Amino acid sequence: MRKHANRVAPRLDDGEAGAQFAVDPRPARRVPRSLQRPIGGCNMRYSFILLAAAIVAVPAAAAGPAEDATVSVTSTLDRFNGGDVAAFLQAHRDDAVIIDEFAPYVWAGAGTAQRWVADYSRDAEARGISGGRVDYGAAVQAVSDGNSAYIVLPTTYSFTQNGRRMASPGHMTFVMSRDGGDWKIASWTYSGGTPAPQ
Repeated sequence: MRKHANRVAPRLDDGEAGAQFAVDPRPARRVPRSLQRPIGGCNMRYSFILLAAAIVAVPAAAAGPAEDATVSVTSTLDRFNGGDVAAFLQAHRDDAVIIDEFAPYVWAGAGTAQRWVADYSRDAEARGISGGRVDYGAAVQAVSDGNSAYIVLPTTYSFTQNGRRMASPGHMTFVMSRDGGDWKIASWTYSGGTPAPQ
């Protein structure tokens, strides 16, 4: 076994103005190499590599039910804007409740979405409206218990009326419910101001 050098410890003698040094009889202890932590160098590099690997290994947070329901709503609005009436209808429960700004203002019971589409078309034709679309922003409220969800979107309903482009800012509020693995619209309400020229 290798002998260790003796450590030198400072000692003050009474009455003397400086420190004298005396030899400490205990052998010096070596710190094992595995416990040495140099600043920089290999250990720092390995620490950085481990940190980077941990960050990469952490999976992205999975979307929750409120986010999934919101995606279902916005996809439905995109289909409506694209003229895909069949997909818009399919997104609703058969007994959905709809509240909107034109008569009869509330639709409920079997075939609700189909009746709303028919009434919307009649109202638009009577008022000289075409090119209706609903643009939306990020949800201002989106909560879910896993089986149902409540979502509020800021919206702008825009259309052409008698050759003039019109718009109305407002909100749409949706209640969604699970149907198997899919989200379906259980109800929605449109709340907006009086349309104004763009």
